[in-house]
Amino acid sequence: MHKLGCWPTHWVWTLAVVGCFLVATAKLQAETVPSQFPRPVQLEPDVLFWQRIYSKVTTQGGLLHDDRYLGVVYSEVSFPTGASTHDRVERVDEARSKIQASLRKLATGPLTEWTDEDRRIRALFADNATPATFLEALDHVRFQLGQADRFREGVIRSGTWERHVEETLRREGLPGELSALPHVESSFNPRAYSKVGAAGLWQFMRPTGGRWLHIDNVVDERLDPYKSTVAAAQFLAGNYASLGTWPLALTAYNHGASGMRRAKEQLGTDDIVTILRGYQSKTFGFASRNFYVSFLAALEIDRHAEQYFGPIERRSPEATQTIRLPYFVPMPALSRAIGGEHDALKNLNLALLSPVWSGRRYVPKGFELRVPANINTDQLLTRLTGKDHFSGQPRDPVYRVRTGDTIEKIALAYDVSIVDLASYNRLRGSHLKVGTTLKIPPPPAQPIAAPSLPAQSVANSSPVPAAIPVRREPSPPKGLGREESGDQEPGPAPGMGGAASADPSDYSVTGNAVIVQATETLAQFATWLGVSAARLEILNKLSRGKSLNLGDRLRLDFSNVDVATFEKRRLQYHLDLQEAFFRQYQVVSRETIKLGVGDSLWAITHRYHVPVWLLKEYNPDLDLNALRLGREVVMPKVTERLIAAGDTTVPASGEP
Repeated sequence: MHKLGCWPTHWVWTLAVVGCFLVATAKLQAETVPSQFPRPVQLEPDVLFWQRIYSKVTTQGGLLHDDRYLGVVYSEVSFPTGASTHDRVERVDEARSKIQASLRKLATGPLTEWTDEDRRIRALFADNATPATFLEALDHVRFQLGQADRFREGVIRSGTWERHVEETLRREGLPGELSALPHVESSFNPRAYSKVGAAGLWQFMRPTGGRWLHIDNVVDERLDPYKSTVAAAQFLAGNYASLGTWPLALTAYNHGASGMRRAKEQLGTDDIVTILRGYQSKTFGFASRNFYVSFLAALEIDRHAEQYFGPIERRSPEATQTIRLPYFVPMPALSRAIGGEHDALKNLNLALLSPVWSGRRYVPKGFELRVPANINTDQLLTRLTGKDHFSGQPRDPVYRVRTGDTIEKIALAYDVSIVDLASYNRLRGSHLKVGTTLKIPPPPAQPIAAPSLPAQSVANSSPVPAAIPVRREPSPPKGLGREESGDQEPGPAPGMGGAASADPSDYSVTGNAVIVQATETLAQFATWLGVSAARLEILNKLSRGKSLNLGDRLRLDFSNVDVATFEKRRLQYHLDLQEAFFRQYQVVSRETIKLGVGDSLWAITHRYHVPVWLLKEYNPDLDLNALRLGREVVMPKVTERLIAAGDTTVPASGEP
């Protein structure tokens, strides 16, 4: 780790925008930010960069900067009102090209040919910068869209849920400062969808959110700001328990707990500065490196919003209550029962997807319907007549495959995606057999924008523009959680896209070998590799029929498939396994137990009805093959889901 005054001589930056008051600023922040969220002086330029993005630069412009050293800001780009995406792209590309031309001239051109602009850019670098420094910087000019108007709207919206968020965090024993995290993830928009499928206030990806939340074709509790907050608190608590510090736990929210554990192991430290500056991984790109510093910036602005935006009034909390439905009910009947307040129901029950509001699906049995506080819930149920009670969902429309039909043709005819049609009918491959009956899935939920704020309440507000394309890196292989390619702009977060997987297991190949994870067998490895189990027995000198143990190191044969194909098959197996489990169960809490006499791995997993892989997730440092008397184990508590499956189909009349 290097102090600001003695960074490596091959890359030393003169941070003109920060100057000699960095240390004083860091000390001032230390007085207001708890030590569990340290703000090291080495990261101060990065934090100040995000404070500028969040509070000074609106979505009508952005900053061109070095993507590694955020104190180096080359210029600010502004977009004319009403500029098209094409015009925005051209303006950014033109500004970037000029900067790169100056950098190239600084590296190769004589001093006598430098312009004033060249000298300005040269001043951003230290006196001992070399031509190689400027050539290297050519490939690191990045554009970040401003977020000040969006962040201000998020501050106003946050008043609706911040009390619930802080109370939930406190119940989980977590710091209240974490309530600022939705500013980074979604600008406190519970309707937010990212381009990679993350959803809601906390931007959960579907596989991760499904551990705590109900997600199907009818209900997506990631969009429920109340329930998703409980899930986020449990996820953050798990990250902290696994990693031991909040800087690492927060970075893991974007990069995954397993990735941060590898970072600690690779560098031999949990120091956040060392890890952010030195950790090398194909998936640890700009978004992950900036997640913690962007959180610090958001926390500072959220806690002192009027200093950054002037007078600002947050919305009041909602006065609501919930009622658990004892049967399937059509939405029109519910709207009628509460006096026709259809819009109120829609705004309060964001987890209900478009098939419910369009009438193709009923509100499922067991759903906790949120209604205004002044509604008499007992009277609401009595207003529902017997004709409004159903034992299941309406029957799906069906189609019988004819000669010449293709899955593409049928999907187009019913306005559904090919993927949805195939997965809904558990089809393998694109070939369709004539006479096969296909169920047509309900349409997917459509992203809904956050309600517009009154024009007079938002200074300098403007529509959020489309993304500005930037230099792209090859995309890394996808795993169980959120991955990134290094360019995650221009969302409110440096890495908007959803929480990473809660699964800490390492499914990657290292040196043609892997570490065996829960439920894996030699036969499965043979199938994924396209070889015989006997071949793997010989390669690993295993006796015939010997079973694998969790944590074993297994050598692999890649003569028939490449590493990427193997990893994809392996990951998909675990994803399917976990999704199948969480379709029936959900995690509601955790408890710490002490192992007693006879408490083996088999005994405790069966007693608590917890699969081995889930137990491993909550105890990543525990050797499950060597459990000892008196050892403390964190045990997730799971219960069966209360909401009836959204894709259950029975005739609308109720007959069998």
